[in-house]
Amino acid sequence: METKKIFTINNVDIVVTDDNLVPIKPICEALGIDAKVQRQKIQEDEDLCSVGVLSTSTGADGKQYDMYCLPHQFIYGWLFTINPKNVKPEAKE
Repeated sequence: METKKIFTINNVDIVVTDDNLVPIKPICEALGIDAKVQRQKIQEDEDLCSVGVLSTSTGADGKQYDMYCLPHQFIYGWLFTINPKNVKPEAKE
């Protein structure tokens, strides 16, 4: 599956797949928050639970992994649910 870099957070490339999906794990790693907790939060969210999917995506090491993803248009809504107090200090800007 092809990916395209859409932006970089704290030297971590954030990509979108050719299916218009964005893996949440790289974003969580860049922000210093727990990806498993965020996945659970998405799955419990009334609006986001219906759009989150497990999809094969390319990891930072170039290998293919099954990653939990959100459609590109929902990423920003999810980011608004993250408590800034949980983000690592150097990622807050």
